[in-house]
Amino acid sequence: MESFGKYLRKLRQEKRISLRALAKQIDWEPAYISDIERDRRSAPLRNMVIKIANVLEIDPSRLIELSQQNRGKLEIELEKATPSHIRLATLLALVWDDLSDQEIGEVIAILSKCAKKQR
Repeated sequence: MESFGKYLRKLRQEKRISLRALAKQIDWEPAYISDIERDRRSAPLRNMVIKIANVLEIDPSRLIELSQQNRGKLEIELEKATPSHIRLATLLALVWDDLSDQEIGEVIAILSKCAKKQR
C-alpha cells in the first residue's frame, strides 16, 4: 500500500511545487509537511487534505483515501449532514463487515456517479 506521505511528495514534485510554497498556501510549516511526506507524522484530516488537493489542483479522492487508510478510520463530515446523510452513514457502518465484494462494487458504482456529478 502506498503511503499518504510518499504519494503527496510524488504529486507535489510532479506539479513542481516546492515544500515552502505548499506550506505557505496551506498555512503550515514546511518541516511539518516534510515530516508527513517522510511518514514521520500521520496524514492530515480530511479538510486539510482537501486544501492540499486544491493547491495541487487535483481531485482529492485518492489523497483522502490514503489519508484515511493511514489514520485507520474513515471521517464523515456531519456539519452539513441531513438526517438522511446520517442514516446512510449509520447503515453503512452497520453492514460494513457483511457486504460482499459484489455489493461493495454496486455501492461504489452508485457513489462514483454522484462524485462525477460534483466535479
